[in-house]
Amino acid sequence: MTPGPEVIISCPECKALSRFSTMASGNTFGSTLWSDGYRYSPMMEPSIPVIQCDDCSRIFLKWKAEEVGQYSRFSREIGFEHTEEKETPAVWKRAPRIKAPKEDDFYQAIDKGLSENKQEEKNLRLTAWWQSNDNCRDGFSLFGKKKKFPAPEEREKNMEKLLGLLDKTNPNDQIMAAEILRQLGRFDEALEVLKTLDRDDYGEVLVQLEGYCDDNETTVQKLTFSR
Repeated sequence: MTPGPEVIISCPECKALSRFSTMASGNTFGSTLWSDGYRYSPMMEPSIPVIQCDDCSRIFLKWKAEEVGQYSRFSREIGFEHTEEKETPAVWKRAPRIKAPKEDDFYQAIDKGLSENKQEEKNLRLTAWWQSNDNCRDGFSLFGKKKKFPAPEEREKNMEKLLGLLDKTNPNDQIMAAEILRQLGRFDEALEVLKTLDRDDYGEVLVQLEGYCDDNETTVQKLTFSR
């Protein structure tokens, strides 16, 4: 993993600065795939696509934020247009690192129109679902360890709405639909969805999800593969 520059962005509401790290290169060796579709790759910089401002608590999308500048964390970094460490404004260095939204605030922001279209809403609800599942992942947690499901009712509502946004003709979406149903405790419905999928293409995943349904298991699980 080769680090890239630090990127400084500003909150669209109060203009407070925050920063995040980038990568010049990385790889997916040693990745872990979870039953909700989230993949953790230790040789990649974790991505936090949705941010909550430290100053005003506004929630916004990272890719829509205004970029103020970049600076190098290492004196020999090559290939980027950015400010050298010795020239970096002190206020940039003091800027807090971006953080994911509080779970209940995240749900409220989505419901109040954080997204601009259905595809964006789907992506945001998926991110919120992954964040809630982070409470059950062992080891690495993208969004930080919290108490288990701090907003359980809102979590279930988000999962139901995400379920309604999934494409019934897309096999990957249908695997996700089955996983949502399983985590909602609707095991028979999950099994019915899994039966419609091609076992030649998705057999290893389907067998594992079916096993979790048979065990009445509702938490996110690591997936394992023979190759």
